[in-house]
Amino acid sequence: MTGHALHIAPCGPSRHAEWDAFVEAHPARPLFHSRRWLSLLARHQGVRLDLHCIEAQGRVVGLLPMFSRGYGVIRVHSSPYVVTDTPYLGPLVDDDVSPHALWAALLDHARHSGMDFVRLFTRVGMACPPVDGTPAGVQRKTTHVLDLTPGEEALWNGLEGRCRTAVRKAAKEGVTVEPMADDAALERFVDMLEGVYARQGLTSPNPRAFYRDVWRTFGGREVVGLTARHEGRDIASALFVMDARDAYYISGASAGDCGRLSPNNILQWEAIRLALARGVVRYDFVGSDIPRIARFKASFGGQLHEYWCVECAPSRVARFMRAAYPWLKRRLGRV
Repeated sequence: MTGHALHIAPCGPSRHAEWDAFVEAHPARPLFHSRRWLSLLARHQGVRLDLHCIEAQGRVVGLLPMFSRGYGVIRVHSSPYVVTDTPYLGPLVDDDVSPHALWAALLDHARHSGMDFVRLFTRVGMACPPVDGTPAGVQRKTTHVLDLTPGEEALWNGLEGRCRTAVRKAAKEGVTVEPMADDAALERFVDMLEGVYARQGLTSPNPRAFYRDVWRTFGGREVVGLTARHEGRDIASALFVMDARDAYYISGASAGDCGRLSPNNILQWEAIRLALARGVVRYDFVGSDIPRIARFKASFGGQLHEYWCVECAPSRVARFMRAAYPWLKRRLGRV
């Protein structure tokens, strides 16, 4: 495949069956690239969704979902648009697609399609995009990924001592982990999640209706919820996406007054056990760029992996606004 040029083509309704077939045939069968998930994101984030096929010699060798929204005179394109709950998107391609050919085609498509600003997040395992000498920039992102193939006993022994102690302590204190079984449990999770953001003076990047729609569409199947309870009260909850071979910890929250009970430790351990029971081979903790959070995730024995955020501003107006943004933020912040 290395010697073949790639072409980016629109994937309109007449080609949706090709999109679905490619996702289903891909070894990972990623939920994030399914049209159901993408349509749900577009609906709740107020963005336009455009689907593209990546072709070589007339054959589909990859997919590219792209969201966009207008800001005054420019239009921002991103995949994903809101990273929270959808950490990996960008291009989904066959293993034999040349990285150089892929990124050359993507950047060329951005320029010739009139995209003002483009941001793409890659999947874990994709090589660093070769964008040297182009107007694009690359940011290194990290996450911890746990190989589940050794089995439960080996994974338990692979936990750091402080992590095993925390899991045992939670169980001794009477913390139990239960499946998120109904809509009421989901509502309590969103209450807790919004509380976490509120304590930081923030609002949740995705609205409550997003989580309701996710649960209605995927709950109990591709999306699994777990809740840690103590003395009849929810003290921590989390949502996980479980694909054919990968599990992703996409969202979690805990009560601010229950840290001594270590609910997050036992919640993550039970999620790992559930992934094992479902035949998943890799558990992705999703996001290890904040040192404090990275230390917690590393305590479960996973290895640090890289993925990439690629940004490109083909238009002069977008390049100017991007360069001026720090200055504008300082000035507007004073106002």
